[in-house]
Amino acid sequence: MYKHISTVFIAVAALSLFGCKGDYSGGTANEAANAGNPVNGGDAGGDAGGGGASFESSEAFFDARIQPRMDFCRTCHIPGGVADTEEGERFLLSSNAGDDYANTFAAWQALGEGVESNLLIVENSDKTEPHSGGKNWPVGSEAYNDMVSLLGCWDNPVNCALNAVGEVADELPLLGSARGGHYWNDFCEGMPDATVVPQDPRELVVPGVNEGKAVYMNAWSQVCQDDNHPGTCGELRTRVEQGYPIVASDGEVGAGHFFSGSSSAAGFALPASGYAGMWDSIWGLSERPAGYDQLVAERWGMPLSPTDNPYPLAGEDPNTTNGGSGQLPMGVT
Repeated sequence: MYKHISTVFIAVAALSLFGCKGDYSGGTANEAANAGNPVNGGDAGGDAGGGGASFESSEAFFDARIQPRMDFCRTCHIPGGVADTEEGERFLLSSNAGDDYANTFAAWQALGEGVESNLLIVENSDKTEPHSGGKNWPVGSEAYNDMVSLLGCWDNPVNCALNAVGEVADELPLLGSARGGHYWNDFCEGMPDATVVPQDPRELVVPGVNEGKAVYMNAWSQVCQDDNHPGTCGELRTRVEQGYPIVASDGEVGAGHFFSGSSSAAGFALPASGYAGMWDSIWGLSERPAGYDQLVAERWGMPLSPTDNPYPLAGEDPNTTNGGSGQLPMGVT
């Protein structure tokens, strides 16, 4: 069980991790950003027409249709980011989302202007062009159509007409963490028992996955059980129900024996004082942070147990405080 639990600590969201290299090389955006820049909300010209939402300026259109997708690009395309290279230097954003319009316009100029031939479009849509950040504006998508509309207005302001149809969902930054839990549990939430469970995305991290990518996986996936895959959401729920008393308990007989005070019976045993003091001995902080137990759970990738799972704080007698006022993560009993 412990070997299986330890693999969960390797929090790799393999389906969503890609690098960000594309060829935006040569020159800098700032060199091209000085002439003809409609950054301050210049007139978009014409009527939107054709139904959908209409916009009075290219900046208003950008704020509504393009800005929600910029955090995805910002993951890599910022100074010091993995796309801040000779190949990517002409398309760099900043940590301030308020600069995105100006920076994107400057990048468009630095990349030769134009519309569908501009590398802002080509790198993010053309399947024949290498861009390890993925094709997040595929041809025919709303994201692609919005970018073509924006660049078209920058390219020909006199005949600009900006309109759009459909909702725009925020595209979250490329890298992130669910801080514990498993993809299968999220997938099966609200799904019928007969629903087939997909492959564990971490199994896609195999030798060779790093080739051509700017994000480097330093460990391959390892399946520790022959019957690792539950098959259906119903079987997954059965396994969770059977395993719950082992990892989520208040220390009764039969529970998994991981944290055991100063006893030497467990391979990972440590005193409660050692656990409570990691903010100093391991993290090197000047004082114990608020929400310490939650921070430990997030750092370890193990959620706090919904069942009382106490440990004593400094000066507490666990025999008189019902085990202590601290709360251990699930599986640490």
